[in-house]
Amino acid sequence: MVDGVKAWRQNDAARSCGTKRVAEKQGGSSPPRELVRRARGVSGASSSSGADGYQVPPSEEAKTAVIAELKATFKVATADDQVLTLRDIIVNVTDESLLRLALGSKDELAKAKRLTCSFKFYPVIVENLSSCVREAFPDCDAVKHDFQKAWMGRKFNGWGFTKIVLR
Repeated sequence: MVDGVKAWRQNDAARSCGTKRVAEKQGGSSPPRELVRRARGVSGASSSSGADGYQVPPSEEAKTAVIAELKATFKVATADDQVLTLRDIIVNVTDESLLRLALGSKDELAKAKRLTCSFKFYPVIVENLSSCVREAFPDCDAVKHDFQKAWMGRKFNGWGFTKIVLR
């Protein structure tokens, strides 16, 4: 009976993650998180979006250029009965501005331009662009939906802004 329980535990350990299984074979506990990150090629210093949610902001000149383009492309609406989503803004902003907001990441830019790609795959552009929109139009109301919801007659997920329309 004891051998059956022991075999079950060994099979259970074999199904667990590889780093834990290797550490158990070596006689220790699971390795420190820093060693696992180094083995995967992830370094906290070069990441633009770390696990703790810290975002590296764009430079001031890049931010002012994007804000100037937003003010040239969009205007303050007279009525606040329309919602402008972040996807609408991404479609109407130039690739150069989006690349500034992506901190030079062409991979994030390509994902942002793809209409079917989820916002979670380009978080740097989302956070930097939403902060630029809120700075360019301080009177706009901003709402963030983590899941698709209706707001003011329009269904969307991600960021939505009122009192802003295309010129």
